[in-house]
Parts: sequence; C-alpha cells; structure tokens
Amino acid sequence: MRPSLDRDQIRTARVGWGVVQSTITASGTVVPEFEQVIASPIDSRVMAIRQRPGAMLTVGQPDRQLFDVGATSKNALRESELSEERAELELQKLDKDVANIRERTQTQMEGLALEMSILAKERDEAQRRLERARIRADRDGVLTWVVRGLRP
Repeated sequence: MRPSLDRDQIRTARVGWGVVQSTITASGTVVPEFEQVIASPIDSRVMAIRQRPGAMLTVGQPDRQLFDVGATSKNALRESELSEERAELELQKLDKDVANIRERTQTQMEGLALEMSILAKERDEAQRRLERARIRADRDGVLTWVVRGLRP
C-alpha cells in the first residue's frame, strides 16, 4: 500500500488560543420571538390590570402578587380563585365530553365497518351466483342445438 497524497499537498499549522474581539454594527427593529393573544373562554370584562407591559412573567404565574403587596382585597382574591376553580371544573367536564364523543364516534365507525364488510360479502356471493347462472362454452366448438322458443 502507498499513500495517495504527497506530503507537499498537505498544509499544517499551529493553532493558538486567545481572546477574539470583534465589533458588529447593526441597526433595525427588535421584535419579539413570538406573540400570543390570550382570550377568555367565557364572557368577561376587564376589572383590573394586574401586570404592566414589560413585566417579566413565569409559566403559571397567578396575579396573587397584588394581594401580597396590599393592592387587592382578600375577598377579590378568593373570588378570583373560585372563578379559576369553576373554569377548571368546566374544562374537565368538556374534556370528558370530548372523550365520550370520540369513543361513541369510534364505536359507530367500527359498526359501519362491520356493516360494510357484511355487504361486501353479500355482493361477492351474489356475483358468484350470477357467474354460476351464466352458461358459457367450456371449449372451442360449433353450436348445434338450441332449446326452441329461446332463440337469440
């Protein structure tokens, strides 16, 4: 075996480690990565604004902070929590309804598939009977006799 490249065709160099400094100048508009409109699933109206634009939010963050800083009453907080619990129960009920409808639909689809299978078998059986009722020549030859009254 011989190498397919000559040593003169290969380049080598030392790699040095260090800080790379560069500056990039740019202009433009900063846009959010994504935007989302959150709509209430029930008829409602805005009673209070609990966060201001630019506030940092975390996943699942309630507006309980207003109560903690004394900006809302304990009754308003409890009413809000009860509304949230009612909405959660309604959501669970709707989820169960959707599951029941899916199950019913699946059962209906299985019934229709069975019915289609039965009808296809009946059609195939009728086709077989029709084929057996037709008389066909089983070999090449000459027709020599026909029953009277049934001429073509």
